[in-house]
Amino acid sequence: MVDKHFFDRFYDVFISSHPDIAPLFANTDMESQKAMLHHGLMQSLAYLDGKSTGRLTMERIRHSHGPDAMNIPHELYDYWQRSLLQVVEETDPRYSPEIAKAWKEFSQTVVELISGKKDLDT
Repeated sequence: MVDKHFFDRFYDVFISSHPDIAPLFANTDMESQKAMLHHGLMQSLAYLDGKSTGRLTMERIRHSHGPDAMNIPHELYDYWQRSLLQVVEETDPRYSPEIAKAWKEFSQTVVELISGKKDLDT
């Protein structure tokens, strides 16, 4: 179960992690954004589990973050991943080296899929 403050804390950390990030969220409904992140993470797991709904969501996220839409610079994905890993460590009472490793591998795969570094068919 995710700590109820996880997504609040994540966006606090992420938005303050690099000066180019805050402007990307200037006109964003953050409650909706937090819900979308939660949904995206769950669908990323579904994708990795071979579910078609996960694949469709990953395709949508990849497109929405890509050059024809929001055009998110690839270097900002590193800040997203670091922020996520930091907040997992801060909020998971069962945090351990094994949990850290699993989150790092998962988040790296998500970043590679969304940024286009990894093909969705692999």
